[in-house]
Amino acid sequence: MKFSSILSLFALSSLASAHIALLPPRGKECFYETLKTNDELSVSFQVGDRDRDATEQLHCDFWIQSPSGKIIKSLTDATHANINIKAKESGKHVYCFSNEDSNMKTKDVSFNVHGVIYVDVNDNSDNNLETSIRKLLELVYDVKNEQNYIVVRERTHRNTAESTNSRVKYWSSIQLAVVVLNTFPSATPVQFSPQLLHALDASTETSVTRSEHKSQEIAKQVSAKLDSILSSKVMELDDTIEKSLLKTDNGVGAPMLNEKLDVVYSKLKSSAEAKIAKSDSLKAAEESVANCLLKNKGRPLNCWDEVQEFKKLAGVP
Repeated sequence: MKFSSILSLFALSSLASAHIALLPPRGKECFYETLKTNDELSVSFQVGDRDRDATEQLHCDFWIQSPSGKIIKSLTDATHANINIKAKESGKHVYCFSNEDSNMKTKDVSFNVHGVIYVDVNDNSDNNLETSIRKLLELVYDVKNEQNYIVVRERTHRNTAESTNSRVKYWSSIQLAVVVLNTFPSATPVQFSPQLLHALDASTETSVTRSEHKSQEIAKQVSAKLDSILSSKVMELDDTIEKSLLKTDNGVGAPMLNEKLDVVYSKLKSSAEAKIAKSDSLKAAEESVANCLLKNKGRPLNCWDEVQEFKKLAGVP
């Protein structure tokens, strides 16, 4: 019985194997195991990257096919898995790893395969030891598969951590350079004279006060300009009247002279009345021009109509 148990142990060991396969771009890798009815087959795999600097978790497709061509088990975009099947027919069972949806050249698969030979329960031989050994082997294979998976996962996570650490290092270097540059004073610092600073501290004017002063100054300039135009027009009128009075009558008698004096008197009277009548309208036009210029700072053409109205009332051509 001891001898048969040892033989069974060697038989079970012959069914266990570990492999690493490099998947070709747009290709697949297939393997086969010859099983008998009710034999068990276990396949565990982990997809990795042969590039040591890679940080991406890769995946592949997997399926198991019976001798008759029927798909027993299939997975899509799997990163790792542990598949167990029980053969329902004797023959060559094929299992494949596919990379047909990717152009990756460094994608590889670490997989372990082991099988369990079916033992008839009606067998009268004492198989308690064989059963215990078989269960122990299954546990050992499971532990080994998990260790292989942990190794691949640790490599991927280590690459990710190293990539993150390198980015943090570069960013810290940039921050340190900025701090060092800001520590040294500027070559041409901006300086203000003490007189200017004292004048700013002593000034009680606000921006509103400065704006009001500017508006008042503009109003004064407009008023002075309008008064100058009005004065020039009055002087022209006085010169015209004076020239009319100084003309000789060319030997005309007293009646003609009196008639001319009456004409001059009527002109002066109408001019005085017109001046009195227009004084109020001139003031209103003057205020209108000043207000328009204040509202349209920097845009004097917007006050064209107001200026023309004032010139019309003042008699300026």
